[in-house]
Amino acid sequence: MGTIFAFTNSDIIGLIIAIALVALTIAVCFYLLSKKDKKN
Repeated sequence: MGTIFAFTNSDIIGLIIAIALVALTIAVCFYLLSKKDKKN
């Protein structure tokens, strides 16, 4: 039981990290796009 829970827990942590990276990438893209628009 303990090992299964630990494995599931690490999977959830990995999923959270993946979602955070995607969200950060999207945020940076939007930031750069808005900066570019202001320049023009």
